[in-house]
Amino acid sequence: MRRLTLSLTAKARATVLTHTRAVAPEEACGLLFGSRSRAGLRIDRVAMVRNVSPHPATSFALDPVALLRHLDDPALLGVVHSHPVGALTFSAADRTSAHNWPGLVWMLVLPGDALLAATPHAAGWAFHTVQVEAAD
Repeated sequence: MRRLTLSLTAKARATVLTHTRAVAPEEACGLLFGSRSRAGLRIDRVAMVRNVSPHPATSFALDPVALLRHLDDPALLGVVHSHPVGALTFSAADRTSAHNWPGLVWMLVLPGDALLAATPHAAGWAFHTVQVEAAD
């Protein structure tokens, strides 16, 4: 199986990281938009949204008003959120959420601005790791 590649434009990456730093130590969250090709996914637009979780330091919930505004956008490719502290990988809650949104890529911002991305595996709870690259 070919490994999926996710590329982010410099503007999209800057949007994610700037917002993530601004809301820390709470988790940031948002939506990823772009295009699919045989080469993978290219993210060129990001909508960072308010985290409405009752426990924003340890979990995230996308603002439903913002989510509804973007759900029908054919360029919607994924979800991004951060783990400013704690797990350096997707949590059990992240994995459950991801399986409720099939077809979307999930990107995680870790301390030090590291990015991790994955897609849910159709056959179970495992994630396929996605290689994250800078877009040309």
